[in-house]
Amino acid sequence: MPRDKIILACSECKNRNYFTTKNKRLHPERVEWKKYCPRCNKHMLHMETKYVAGDVVHVQQPSLPVRVVTFWNDVVTEMRKVTWPEHPQVIQLSIGVIGLSLFIGGVIWFLDLILQGVLVRGIPSLFGA
Repeated sequence: MPRDKIILACSECKNRNYFTTKNKRLHPERVEWKKYCPRCNKHMLHMETKYVAGDVVHVQQPSLPVRVVTFWNDVVTEMRKVTWPEHPQVIQLSIGVIGLSLFIGGVIWFLDLILQGVLVRGIPSLFGA
């Protein structure tokens, strides 16, 4: 079954967001799917547009200062969404991490003593060395 390339464009902003394929012999009608539009920042109805062979969407990239300012604003927005722990919670978790690290270090030290006794002292004594 031949599959033809199609482009789905947002019905509101007309931005071509999705490239996919479909079998036009089985489904000759134009598809309409509700998909996420990053430009509108919400789920919108996307409709099939014509795909022209070699059709490449050229998007002019903004200048470096504009991209840096946009990046900075996005970082600030995301940092405001973070739920930061309170001071007592930080202390409690830090003590837990240090305690767990000491416990695991003690287990490794104990296993090292056992293996040292077996491998360094026990095996050579079997062969009379």
